Amino acid sequence: MAITQDTNNNDKLDKNFMGIPTEPFAFSNNVRPRLAPPDFNDCKFTVSGAGKVVSIALTK
Repeated sequence: MAITQDTNNNDKLDKNFMGIPTEPFAFSNNVRPRLAPPDFNDCKFTVSGAGKVVSIALTK
């Protein structure tokens, strides 16, 4: 799961000239990518029953 926060309400994820997001973003399991998007296996999680909560912390 990936989430973003559009802080300036322009309906897109703003990036710098190198393609790095300039607005907050996060991936499930709080994976922090370095130079490339994270691997699916690092971000996947299991939904086991009702009430499953996944906490994700945005970073800028």
